[in-house]
Amino acid sequence: MKRLLQIILLLPCFALTTFGQDTIDTSNENLSGSNEALKIGGYRYGTYKILIQDKLSVSIAGEPELTVNEIVDRNGKINIIYVGEVSVAGMTIKQAEEYIANEYFRNQILRAPNVRIKIIGYAPQEVLFLGEVRKPGPYRFPPEVEAMDLVEAVARSGGLTSIANPKKVVVKKKTERGNYIAYKVNLEELQRGLQEGLDDEDTRFYIQPGDIIFVHESIF
Repeated sequence: MKRLLQIILLLPCFALTTFGQDTIDTSNENLSGSNEALKIGGYRYGTYKILIQDKLSVSIAGEPELTVNEIVDRNGKINIIYVGEVSVAGMTIKQAEEYIANEYFRNQILRAPNVRIKIIGYAPQEVLFLGEVRKPGPYRFPPEVEAMDLVEAVARSGGLTSIANPKKVVVKKKTERGNYIAYKVNLEELQRGLQEGLDDEDTRFYIQPGDIIFVHESIF
């Protein structure tokens, strides 16, 4: 199968078409997932990390008066009784439980607290579809899904229009520095690979919350 990710030429007119990306990268080595992730269908599940806007229930065994329900604020913090603000965004549930337990112990409030955290409301995690798709706009991921196969995401969001060019799909991914890496993806070949029963990095392109997907129009 020929390469699915092609170099995007840095021409001014094309930069406008792909809405002004700052960086171009054609490597797909980070898109197929890690060994720690479990692939189920078109989803990729990993170890869930607490997000801003998640709603958490924090309880301590034998101490019902210390139970709180808190939404993680924009600074990644929640308030717990007697301790105050603690930063939990970016932690797994287990890490947050251990951290809060240590805060109770460190502040000499409880000797051996058994902290339990439940997520009772998930922060919205969305990608944005633009261009020749039947339902342009945001598409929300199911809870705890950290990545979704592009073919399945397009299908779930309504599919392509009759004038879409499936060979010319641009996916923009935001980096930690705030700029974007743009990938040119041949959706038609991804679909063909899955239809043929192939399941490897050449037939999977995962999108993640915050990604922008633009489908170009066919030129007749």
